[in-house]
Amino acid sequence: MKPANKVYIILTGVLIGALNCFSQSSKVLPYANNDLISSRDGTPRDSLTFYFPIKCFTDSTHWYTYFNTKAKLEMSKVVCDSSSTKEQLARENNYQIERIGDSYKFTVDSLLLQWFSFELYKMNEPVIFNYQPVKEICRFTWLRSFHRPVVIKVEKDKDSIYITTKMLENNIELCVNSKKSLTGNQYERLRSVITSSNLTTAPYLENRFCHMISDGAAWIFEIANDSGYYEIYRQSPGAFNQTSRGALGLRRIGELMIELSDLKGEEVY
Repeated sequence: MKPANKVYIILTGVLIGALNCFSQSSKVLPYANNDLISSRDGTPRDSLTFYFPIKCFTDSTHWYTYFNTKAKLEMSKVVCDSSSTKEQLARENNYQIERIGDSYKFTVDSLLLQWFSFELYKMNEPVIFNYQPVKEICRFTWLRSFHRPVVIKVEKDKDSIYITTKMLENNIELCVNSKKSLTGNQYERLRSVITSSNLTTAPYLENRFCHMISDGAAWIFEIANDSGYYEIYRQSPGAFNQTSRGALGLRRIGELMIELSDLKGEEVY
């Protein structure tokens, strides 16, 4: 008998709202407009506030399920890419292909959500996904395993364009906190890289079952403007990670924002 398809819902400390973001071609989100998250100027409610929508840290994983007659156990194998097929699994395990089922698991990576949010809170950053800001904001958060946390933020307010650079020392105080103007050409260069990267169709979060990570750096990019809010996170994009959708575009954006900032001689990984 062919096993029925299954759907598992796994929550790791937080509740899942709508999960329809996985089927959308564009991942741009509307603003939350929730007074329980932040004030209208982005001031978080408290130190436990999430700086990102929960759905941006919700991961979906496709698994094949089958019964291992030798071990006498139901087994599961994650489907990472198009090369993982039922035919291959049946051949490797001498198993009938029609008896291989499908299951889908949804998880919220609350550990990353809490970690990234607290780093932004310590650097006195605003929440930008809740209320539409009066200016366009591009924010790059760079959390390296062996170096100090960094936030680089570009803001456009009518004809004024400026970039803010922050670096946290000993997880306590800012050792870099600078702000300077950008030229229109510099801003258009950044906008061109963002547009050509086509990031807003890439998943917010890479599949963590298929991409094992250890050391490296978390690269998180957000943009908030009249069209809505978008966020993407990848681990060391372009270095260890070149195949994940959106990784190379995120790398180009992050490198340009580092170049435009007041950071000098920082190791990029």
